This record gives sequence, C-alpha cells and structure tokens, in this order.
Amino acid sequence: RRSYDLAQKLEDQRGQAMILNSLGGVLKRQGCLDEAEDILRRSQAISEELNDPQSLAMVLNSLGGVLERQHKWYDAEKILRRSYDLAQKLEDQRGQAIILNSLGQVLYKQGTEEKIELAFMYFRASVKLGEQLDDSSHLAKVHTAMGQAFLAKGDIEQAIIEFDKGFTIDEYLQNPRGLEIVIRRLTYALTQLNRREEAIRYCQRALAVAPENQRLLHFSERLSSPSKPTAKPVFKQGSVKFIKYHEQGYHWGYIIPDDGSEDIYFREGYINPHCLSKLVKGTLVEVEVKRNAKGACAKNVRIISN
Repeated sequence: RRSYDLAQKLEDQRGQAMILNSLGGVLKRQGCLDEAEDILRRSQAISEELNDPQSLAMVLNSLGGVLERQHKWYDAEKILRRSYDLAQKLEDQRGQAIILNSLGQVLYKQGTEEKIELAFMYFRASVKLGEQLDDSSHLAKVHTAMGQAFLAKGDIEQAIIEFDKGFTIDEYLQNPRGLEIVIRRLTYALTQLNRREEAIRYCQRALAVAPENQRLLHFSERLSSPSKPTAKPVFKQGSVKFIKYHEQGYHWGYIIPDDGSEDIYFREGYINPHCLSKLVKGTLVEVEVKRNAKGACAKNVRIISN
C-alpha cells in the first residue's frame, strides 16, 4: 500500500497497475476476496487505459483466480479467455500454460458434461506446453488439478493416476507446499477405494521430504490410527450457513441443521468437490455427519432440490 501511494505521487501509472496486481494477490491469499476483486479491477482499468497487453494479461489471470474462489464461474471463464487471447498474441507460452490450467479448473467446477470435457482438453494442452517449456513445477500443478477434475467426475482410478504424477514431481522438486496440496486429495481418493496402506506409504514419502511439516504429519497420523468399528451413519437435513475461502487454500463453512442441533462444519477435501462447487449460503442439503474433537463435521453432503 505504501508502494502504491509512492507510485501515485510519481504519477507512475504502469507502476500502479503492477502494485495493485501484487496487492490483489496478497488479499486473495488472506481470503479478502471482495477487496481483492476491487483492487484487481482497478489494476485492469489502468492497464487498459495504458493499452499495455502484457500487464493486462497478468491482471486478468489474477482476477480470474479471485472470481473462481468466489464461485463466479462464468465471470471467471470470460476473464480467463480474454487473458488467454492476450497471451497468445504476445506469444507467451508460459502465460498460456498457466491460463489453460486456470480455465480447466473453472470449467470442470461448472459441472456440465460439456464443460468437464472441455476442461480436460485445456488441462492436456497445458501439460503439453509445460512439457515443451520443461517446467516441472507447472506440470505438478496441472496434474494435481486434473486429478481433482477426475475426482469430481467420479473417475477415482484416473484421479489417482493424475495425483500420483503431481505427487512424484513435487517429491522430486522437494516441494512441501505442493505435497501438502496433493496428499490431501490423493489420500482421500485412495481411501475411497479402501487402499489405506497405499495412502500411508504416500504420506511417508512426503514426510521424507518435509519431516516436520505439521499438515503432512496430521494426514499420516489420521491414516495410521486404528480404524474404529463402523457406527450407523447419521444423516441430517439443513441449509448452508456460510462458505468462505481459507488463506491456506481451501473452502470451508458451516451447515445449520433443521433439527436445531449444533452447526455442522464442512471443508474442501473431505466432501465431493462437484457438490462443494455448488454450495452457497442457503443451499438446502442432506449431510452425513461424523464427530471428531472439533464437534460435528460433514462426511458427505448432498444437495436437495427445491
């Protein structure tokens, strides 16, 4: 913010656009999505006024990411397509690869068969560009994102194949942040197929890279704990109280049960991602409830048609 004030005093519009783009990224990481959108649109306006396609392509990609986090799927798609067109005109292959990955994520979350197939087309194009650029970090992100799309589609086996590719690259790169992201999704997919021992081995491999990482330790301990006898499932109906984006990179929220009992916590990574993408405040749902040290948590969520 201080840097932006100085750029204003210097009447440096290009500097202002760049700083606002950076500030929008920081606000996004903090979960301040409305403010981030406002800041990025100001950066967009300056870039358009300057007729600076490179700066505009960058800020549109950032804005598309914020709109995605707000579940504004169609707005995000429109913005990202414009960003991609600019990257093509600039012959910026790295930018194209990044935007194609973002587009793939926005499209599969819209949930229609047509959009999902289009998402896979963009993911594969992003992988191809990443391979041409020899950008391993990018490839890890795309394979992980593609795995999430297959998981949303219900193709768990193919999801595991893509997650494994992302995991293997992040393991080679010694990238704890990437391993944190993919291990949550990979272990979920494996446990859905009762492949718990395999999930534990992935956790052990991740911990060999980052032995003190608390999130990886949590996943490993949870998987290694002896399974308790299966209790009769508890189902409740209710409505979404709110859904928010956490600064650590996932959506979470609470559901108000119709029976007046305690609110039920839910979060990305533990419920079907296709369902999660459709949840907004007031959505009517049926929840399979489990309990842990934090209280009532959603194990499964199903949207109830009005």
